[in-house]
Amino acid sequence: MQAPHPLLSTLNSTLPINSYMYVQHLHITGYLSTLPPGSSSNRLPMLLADAIHLFTRGSHAKLQSLRFAPEDCHPQTFVQSLEILSDSHREVGSSLCLSELHLNQHAFDDENKTRLLAQVTGLKKITLENPTRVLLQALVSDNRASNDSSDQGWLYRLQADMVELHFLNNCGSITPGVLHSFIPYLSNLERLTLGISYSLADKDVFVALSKLKRLKSISVRWYLQLNSPPPSIFIEEWPLPALEIFQVGYSSRSLRAVLPRDKVRNTSSPHTHIRVSSSSTELDMMSDGSNLSCPLCSWVLKATAGSPG
Repeated sequence: MQAPHPLLSTLNSTLPINSYMYVQHLHITGYLSTLPPGSSSNRLPMLLADAIHLFTRGSHAKLQSLRFAPEDCHPQTFVQSLEILSDSHREVGSSLCLSELHLNQHAFDDENKTRLLAQVTGLKKITLENPTRVLLQALVSDNRASNDSSDQGWLYRLQADMVELHFLNNCGSITPGVLHSFIPYLSNLERLTLGISYSLADKDVFVALSKLKRLKSISVRWYLQLNSPPPSIFIEEWPLPALEIFQVGYSSRSLRAVLPRDKVRNTSSPHTHIRVSSSSTELDMMSDGSNLSCPLCSWVLKATAGSPG
């Protein structure tokens, strides 16, 4: 028998109603019940929706960040909670303190969920794990030529407030066309993360990034590309004038496979990168200081060549 989620005991308790005004962050993770909501053995979805209502309504509500990122759950687990969030933005005179939203695929894997999410506005930071095609379609509407805001996508409604956007883990659904469709709505963006997508070449990524003039922090995934442009292209055509932080994720196995033979040791950790700071730009460098002998180090130096520092 599956153990009840720890949140159940809290939501079922007889806490004073004014105790909810102190809740600023609510994170739901781990393994949740996969039984249908509403059954006696899975009351979490209903109780969670009630909690979201309490934490976000009224003049004393202080909920700032919300995270729905379980390892597993029933497909309808978060629908009631998303309805609460969506409804709150349609009420006249309503205002949410919520500024950060962190979701994984369990919260946006069908059109009903993304429709509800697209009504949530005023967010400053959004994190999306394993973005699905249906979510990406909701971010940018097909009716971009329309002057009616109701016909626009979620990014259109978020663009005035959002300064951070993070796509994590498997981002294979983000193709070059999808990435470039985001750019018109990201003029205020300061921090961006792009997970792994093998359809995105350096040209696709950096042409897009160079259009975001306020971008201070970038996090990307590296993989070896045989047709990566020379440093002069990055400097002349794809400068990053506001860049302060450049973070690179990579697979140790992939990096080991492309290292020169004399750099590969018969140890479990043949190659070590140490993060150092050069002016305002963070670089990954080899522990022996021999940057150019490492494809990853060479790429980081090239990619940041057009940034300050």
